[in-house]
Amino acid sequence: MSVFTGTDAAETITPGFVSATVTSSGQPRPSNEADVISSAGGNDIVAGGQGDDTALLGTGDDTFLWVPGDGSDTV
Repeated sequence: MSVFTGTDAAETITPGFVSATVTSSGQPRPSNEADVISSAGGNDIVAGGQGDDTALLGTGDDTFLWVPGDGSDTV
């Protein structure tokens, strides 16, 4: 399991890209594991990818991306 913590900036936290302002423990990007993503403020784009992920979206106009096969995510 990896944990990603965003700031009040507009950030991207996805398996393909993680903004430089995001801190993480574990893997450098969301993976097939059950990840925890906390986006804080800003207009963020978040996707956990495969695995049963938890996304805690903060203030701002956030977008959560999910496609079939991504697991049972909690937003």
